[in-house]
Amino acid sequence: MDDFYYEDTSGKSVVIKLLVGLVIVACVVLLSMYLINRGKLNVKTIKLEVGSAIPTNVSSYVKGEIKDADEYTVKVNGYNLGDETTKTGEIEFTVTHIRETKKGTIKIVDTKAPKVEVSDLTVGVGEKYSLDEFITSCEDYSKPCDVTSKNETDEEKSSTAGEYSINLTIADQAGNKVKKNVKLIVKEGYSREDDKKKDLEISKVDPTFDDFDKKNIFLSFTEAFNPTNFSAEGYEKLYEVMDSDLSAYLPERYAGSTVETADVIYLYNRYGYIVGFAIRANLASGSHVYLTNQ
Repeated sequence: MDDFYYEDTSGKSVVIKLLVGLVIVACVVLLSMYLINRGKLNVKTIKLEVGSAIPTNVSSYVKGEIKDADEYTVKVNGYNLGDETTKTGEIEFTVTHIRETKKGTIKIVDTKAPKVEVSDLTVGVGEKYSLDEFITSCEDYSKPCDVTSKNETDEEKSSTAGEYSINLTIADQAGNKVKKNVKLIVKEGYSREDDKKKDLEISKVDPTFDDFDKKNIFLSFTEAFNPTNFSAEGYEKLYEVMDSDLSAYLPERYAGSTVETADVIYLYNRYGYIVGFAIRANLASGSHVYLTNQ
């Protein structure tokens, strides 16, 4: 008896075979693409000047031709793309393309000299001063600025009345330098210390809070005092307040609130002398308020 042969030619079977075939073909294509592209991702070592922005374009990170930037993902440790850099050092980044990831480094350097403004200085005969007092501003990411002079005796020239030319060199911590020429004026019967005490204009506050305003000042002094003079009357007034019941100085709408801690904000003039202070109270409710002396 002849063997009986049955061939399943139903539509369902044909569709299943077709789908399986398509899946196999797709897997082969994807595997081929992966194998072709694997190992082709190469990243750059990037050097940026401090203060510049983290690059946003893929070509800044990847070597070679970029066909479709949307296929790449770039992440920079501690920064978002486009953020401004604020300090020198090295930052790691990663680039991912398809299934491949590579790491690279951004080197943040400081090669620019500080932006410095200076002014001449007037002192009394025999009055001490420092070279820093010639500097009215020094803008640089690699602070603090270090001030030196060509002549080591320049800080001792106030012994005799007259005018003296001084050559300053101002350097940042990265070694970038700028030179400035200033004049020292030494006068008989004059005291720079008096000028420092009489200047009551606020040039700096410490610490800084975003919500601080001059209307929040707790106490302004009639004479500025040297912050290194811990027996100054200004400190005595501050200690007296801080040792008292601070809730007594709360604005009326906060009456009855409990003050848990408080931050003293010192107000300085351009000479670094204290001209007043503010008090930022932290309440038990979790909010904060500036105390008032009215």
